Amino acid sequence: MRRLKDLLLAYAVVMFAGSAASWAIVPKRSAAPDPNADLVKASLLADVEAAAPGSTFHLGVLLKMKEHWHTYWVSPGESGNATEIRPTGPAGFTFGEVLWPIPSTFAAPGGVSYGYGDEVLLMLPVTVAKDVKPGTDADINVDVSWLCCKENCIEGDAKLKVSIPVRSDAKPANAELFKEWQSRLPSAERNDVIEKVEQPAGRWESPAVADRELEADAEKSRMVPDLD
Repeated sequence: MRRLKDLLLAYAVVMFAGSAASWAIVPKRSAAPDPNADLVKASLLADVEAAAPGSTFHLGVLLKMKEHWHTYWVSPGESGNATEIRPTGPAGFTFGEVLWPIPSTFAAPGGVSYGYGDEVLLMLPVTVAKDVKPGTDADINVDVSWLCCKENCIEGDAKLKVSIPVRSDAKPANAELFKEWQSRLPSAERNDVIEKVEQPAGRWESPAVADRELEADAEKSRMVPDLD
């Protein structure tokens, strides 16, 4: 009887050891790489190395899209969502509206959409108050969110940060990059390009178009006879 108990105990020990060994050699499964992780790479730049009190400089959100993917313009067209940029900074720093380069067109269900492939620099002006003291550093945070599309669409976002020294004299930076993208902004000479972009009702329209419509309405009102 004792020998039987010894045999059963030995068998249990062997089975336990084998089970533990098989558990120990099971390889750890690594997380599968996210194929959408690098669809858009976002970074934050400035056209100054240092800003001066009373001056205006520009921030630039640089979006680099994966091949064949695109993000959207301020007025996306038939489908899509415009990229959103939300800056915050210290007292004395005022942020202007985003400056949108002229977009490309992309096929969309029911028509076309407007946006950017490859890369885009979305700029916004920043004004430094005159009473901001030189010798300080301004930490500026920018939250960016976008919709990136190909056959399907993926939402993305990034939290970006840049520190701008405040000095008595401003020092420029990234001049060529900002000059290149400033040349792609709508202008009086390029209104014919923007006006060809079909805008859905209630969407953004060219300032030149809006001004002409206001002038036309004013002219019509002058043509209405005074019945009094």
